[in-house]
Amino acid sequence: MTEPLGQLSSLTGTSSTSILPSNDFNPRKSKNLEYPRLNGENQIWGTYTSLGNQSGKVSFDNRGEYQCDSVSDSRIAPVVCLAMPARPLPRRYRNYSTWLRDRKTPPVHWSDLLSCAVDPYMEYLEKRESLGQTVTTSVNYIKNLVTLFDMFITNYSVEDMHFPKSFDLLPCPNEIGKMKLLLAKIKLLYKSKLKKQPQELFDRKTMEAQALPEYTEVRKIIKKVETDVPEFLSRLESSVVADGEINVAPVKGSPIQKMVSSWWRKSTCSLAVLVLWFSKHRSGVISNMLMSEWLVRKQQEDKTVVTVAKHKTGDKEPSLIVLSADLAALLERYYRIRFRVRTTRKEFFITNTCGRVMKANDDVNKIYKLQDTKSQLSACVFRRMIESESRGHDSTTCAGVAKALQHDPETALRYYQVPDTNEAIRRQAHIDVVDHTKLFHDMVAEELDTLFPLEPYANLNDLDAIREKLEDSNAKAMYPKANITDAYLNQIRENFNKQVAGERVNILVEILMADYTRDNISKQAIIDAAKRKKLHYFLKHDADKICRKVMNRF
Repeated sequence: MTEPLGQLSSLTGTSSTSILPSNDFNPRKSKNLEYPRLNGENQIWGTYTSLGNQSGKVSFDNRGEYQCDSVSDSRIAPVVCLAMPARPLPRRYRNYSTWLRDRKTPPVHWSDLLSCAVDPYMEYLEKRESLGQTVTTSVNYIKNLVTLFDMFITNYSVEDMHFPKSFDLLPCPNEIGKMKLLLAKIKLLYKSKLKKQPQELFDRKTMEAQALPEYTEVRKIIKKVETDVPEFLSRLESSVVADGEINVAPVKGSPIQKMVSSWWRKSTCSLAVLVLWFSKHRSGVISNMLMSEWLVRKQQEDKTVVTVAKHKTGDKEPSLIVLSADLAALLERYYRIRFRVRTTRKEFFITNTCGRVMKANDDVNKIYKLQDTKSQLSACVFRRMIESESRGHDSTTCAGVAKALQHDPETALRYYQVPDTNEAIRRQAHIDVVDHTKLFHDMVAEELDTLFPLEPYANLNDLDAIREKLEDSNAKAMYPKANITDAYLNQIRENFNKQVAGERVNILVEILMADYTRDNISKQAIIDAAKRKKLHYFLKHDADKICRKVMNRF
C-alpha cells in the first residue's frame, strides 16, 4: 500500500544520501541508503532507513510525482531527493539539481524555495543562458514557474500537512505573503527577459543567415545520397538471410554482422534525410513514423501519402508526408527488411541498436564527411531554406509553404525566414521606388509646362496618353523605378483642365454669342454647340461649372 505524498521539491547530487525528509531527518546519521534507480515502469526509486529505524521505499515517476511506503514515522514526508540516480534524470530535474548542487543549497521544505529572494532564480537563468539556453526558453521557463507558484499558493499550501500553519490550521499568511512577493519579483524578471527576446532572436537569425547553405550545394549532396541509397539497400539485402528474423546490431567478433549493422545505419539515416529534404518536415515526424502508418499509406496517381499522428504539432493536425514514386519504392524495400528485424519497436525507422532514430542528420554528415557548417544537413536547415526562398514569391505561395510546414506565416517570418541578399535587395527595391517616385514628381512639376503646354484646345483627358508622355520624359529616364499611379495621372489632368478652363470659357462664349442671348442661353445649348464644333472634351470634367461661367457672361 502506498500513500501519495505530493510533488517533488528539489534535486541535487552532492550527497551519497538518496532520500531525505525536509524537517529534522539527518542524512549523516541515516543508514542503509541506496541510490535511486529506474525500474521497468520508468520510475526512479530508492530505499531509506530513518532515525526511528523505519524503512521504506520512495519512487518517482518521470513527471516528478512520488509515492512512499506507509510508515509510522511522520518525518519521512515530504521528501527531497539528494542523489543523482544510476541512470540520468530527466533534463528539467538534472538542470535544477546541478543548480542546487553548485550553490550548495541545504535540504529545505519546498515552501522555503518559494519564499526566498529572487536572486537564486536570476542566478540559475543566467547560468543556463551562459551555457547556451536562449532567452525564449527562459521566458517559457518563467511562464511555467508562475503557473507553478499559483498552484503552490492555492492548492499545495493547503494539501501539504507540513506546510507552516496558523493557529486555525490554515496556511500561514506570512509564508503565503513571502511567496506572493517572490512571485511579483519573478513577474518583473519575466518582463525584463521579454524585452531581450526580440534582440536575441534577431541576433540568432543573423548568425543563421551566415551559416545557411546555398540551395545548389545542398542539392548536390542530396543527389549523391539519392544515388547511394539504392546501393546501400542492395548491399543490405544481399547481406541478410532470406527468411526469418534478422539482427542488425553489431556483434563483437563478427565481421559480417558489423557489415550488416553498417549498411543498416547508412540506409536508415540516408532514407530519413531524403524524406526530410523532400517533405521539409521536422525531424520528429520521421522519428515517430510508425510501421502501421506506412501500411495504411494512400496513393494518388504517382504520389504516396503517409499520415503521421505523433509529432510536435500533432494536437492540431497530423503530419502528411508526400513521397514521389521513386522514394516510396526505396521505403518499401527498406520496409521489407525492417519488419523482419528482431525488435519490439513500432517505429518505421530504427537504429542499428533497435532504438529510435534521433540524430539521422548527424550520422549522414559523418557518412559523407560534411564537416563544413554550411554543408551540413538538418531538418531545421531545410525548413529555413524553403521559407527564406518563399519570400520571393507571391503571398499565396508563402502562405501555402507555411501551411505545408505546419505553422502560420507569422511564425515563418519570425523564426524561419532568415535575412539574405535576395531579400535585402527586394526590400531595398521598395525603398528605391519611394525615393524615385518622390524625385520623379518633383522633376515633373518643374517641367510640367514643357511636357503639357497650357493649350486650351489640347485634349488631355486620356490617362494612357498622359502616362505614355511621362514614360518618355527625361524625369522617367533619370528615375526609372518611379511608380506612375492613376491617382497621379488624375492629378495632372485635373490641374491642366483647371488652368485652361478660363480660356475654354472664352472660346465657348465667342461661339455662342452670335446665336444666343441672356434669355435663351442654357446648359443644353452650350453642350450642343461644343459637340457641333467638336469641342466636347471641354466639358468632359467640371461641365456644370464651365456652363455656369459661360451663362454668366451673357
